[in-house]
Amino acid sequence: MGLTGSDGLPGPKGNPGEKGQKGELGVQGPPGLNGTRGYTGDQGLPGEAGTPGENGIPGAKGAPGFPGPVGQDGQPGVPGLKGDKGDLGDPGVPGREGPRGESGLDGTDGEPGQRGKKGEQGEPGETGLPGPAGQKGASGVMTGDNTGLNERESSPPGADPTEEVKWVRASNSDITLVSVSAPQVYHKMSTFWGAWLKDPAVPSDKIWTMSHFNGAILREWANMEKLQAKEVSRNYYLPLYWDGTGHVIFNNSLYFHVRGSREIARYDMISESIKATVKLPGAGFRHTKYLYATQYTYIDLEIDENGLWAIYGTPDNNGNMVISKLDTATLGVIKTINTEYEKHSAGDAFVIGGILYTTKSPRDRETTVNFGYDLYTHKALLDLEIPFTNEKGLNSMVSYNPLERVLYSWNMGYLVKYQLELQ
Repeated sequence: MGLTGSDGLPGPKGNPGEKGQKGELGVQGPPGLNGTRGYTGDQGLPGEAGTPGENGIPGAKGAPGFPGPVGQDGQPGVPGLKGDKGDLGDPGVPGREGPRGESGLDGTDGEPGQRGKKGEQGEPGETGLPGPAGQKGASGVMTGDNTGLNERESSPPGADPTEEVKWVRASNSDITLVSVSAPQVYHKMSTFWGAWLKDPAVPSDKIWTMSHFNGAILREWANMEKLQAKEVSRNYYLPLYWDGTGHVIFNNSLYFHVRGSREIARYDMISESIKATVKLPGAGFRHTKYLYATQYTYIDLEIDENGLWAIYGTPDNNGNMVISKLDTATLGVIKTINTEYEKHSAGDAFVIGGILYTTKSPRDRETTVNFGYDLYTHKALLDLEIPFTNEKGLNSMVSYNPLERVLYSWNMGYLVKYQLELQ
């Protein structure tokens, strides 16, 4: 037998054997490393309420709350001690002119002065007294009818015979309003209420303004350009305060309603003094007894071709609009008429040719002149529908100028003018 040879090279890898049976469970190994945190699960059901904890430490003081409503007035307190005497106040508005004193003794005649230069021609005076009756003429024969005769209202017993003459309609006032133009806006003033005025008896470029619904300063402007540049030419300090915005200027006199009274005053702008006053019996002037559907005006003064008119209301006329013709010099009441038109139905009013006209609304931008009343024939014009524009809103003053034959208005502080078509 020969010698054992060396080991041969490994043979090729055999095929895998069959899978053996599962062995027994081995010994538990050490815990593995913590895995990454999973997503938050759904919220669980609320647990039972725990026992209340102890009170915590008081929190910081909160911010102050809003002021509460004003409480009711308390009982009057005990009067305090008398205070020290105050400083002397500013000088007050001059008081009314006192009664005229007794005439002094006649002085000795002075030397005749030099003859002055001839003055400018004045305005026509008031109609004089009727002249004496002429001699009776021979009897004639009547032809035609007498409808062309000028009617005059009969005067009450004891009346001044000149009043009948003053009530005759002026020859140049046979006109009626046909249309009102679109408004022309000139300037914005600093107050919501007021009036701007021209003098129809003294033609000039001068303009006067009275700002606010009460005051005592009348401002004069040389013309519209100076007004727009705020260059006042003169201030008149009235001795009485005015109420409302229904003022007029005529023949160098300002006519206005005296504040807190039934009085109308005539202020002479040359002598700068009150020349006449008159009380309108029963005229409303307190609280909310305003004249129109606006506020603050109780008596509205107007000028037309026939003279001076005062529009107001009285309790005796059940809130209807009343209008009185006044003498421009003495302010004597010549005649008073009840229009039977409810005053608060009017936005404003003006007189043209002896006819009272009213606007329907003082606030609506597009409104109408919707009522007229002929003060001489006592006939109401009920079918008026003349378009009228309140350009900026509330119109607190509308007034007619018989020289220019236009309307002036104070519209939300704007100075506005309307051209008119008359026939």
